[in-house]
Amino acid sequence: MKEILRNVSQKGQVTIPVEVRKALGIELRGKVAFEIAEGKVTVRAAESVVDATFQKIPALKKKLAWDKVLEIAHDDAAQEAAKEGR
Repeated sequence: MKEILRNVSQKGQVTIPVEVRKALGIELRGKVAFEIAEGKVTVRAAESVVDATFQKIPALKKKLAWDKVLEIAHDDAAQEAAKEGR
């Protein structure tokens, strides 16, 4: 196991060393997740919302005109608002 030391800035910030970023697959502007359990902290690359949800909803079986898609979206939003009492 290799230990890498870094200083904490006055703002409480630490630069993640390049070899750690590469090992975890952390891209520039990427997100990092910290997990605290039993006195230990685990750092990992956090999956973006886009990556986590990409292609989770199946494609439509038939193509729809854009105005029909908007109509369906507005109807769904209105139904959701009615459920919430808005």
